[in-house]
Amino acid sequence: MTQPSGIHHLAFMAGDIKKHIAFFSEVMGCPLVALFDMHGVPGGLHA
Repeated sequence: MTQPSGIHHLAFMAGDIKKHIAFFSEVMGCPLVALFDMHGVPGGLHA
């Protein structure tokens, strides 16, 4: 059986995206690759 070599992407709903970005980048070591506006959601972001 083939073993996975990594993770492509994850999706989470967050009340405070800045805290989630800080956790995943600073604690987990995952780089922030992009930050986009979420269409149809005022103030919403995809990270």
